[in-house]
Amino acid sequence: MSYPKPTHPTLRGRWERLWSPGFGYCFRCGRSWSEAITHDTSFEKGHSCFSLCENCWSALTPEERIPYYDRLVELWIEQNPDNTVDYYRQRDLIRQAVMMGL
Repeated sequence: MSYPKPTHPTLRGRWERLWSPGFGYCFRCGRSWSEAITHDTSFEKGHSCFSLCENCWSALTPEERIPYYDRLVELWIEQNPDNTVDYYRQRDLIRQAVMMGL
C-alpha cells in the first residue's frame, strides 16, 4: 500500500511531511494532516472521509475532486481487500456526496 504522490506538490507540503512523519497528506498539494485543515466529506450517517485539504477542495470543481476520492477508496481496498464490496458501495456514496458539493 502506498500513498499517491501529490498531483500538485508544494514546497510547504514537502516541508510539513518532513516534519510530520507518519501523517497522511492531501493527495493534491501534499500538505500534512498534522497542519492542513481537512475537508471532511460526509457520505453516510456516521461516516466521512477526506483526501483533500480545504484549500485544494475549494479550488476544484466536483468533477475534478472525484479522482482524489477514488484513490482514497483504492487505498482502503489495498489495506483491507476483504471489504472490497463494501468499499465499492461506499465509493458510489462518496461520489454522490462529492458531486453534491459535500
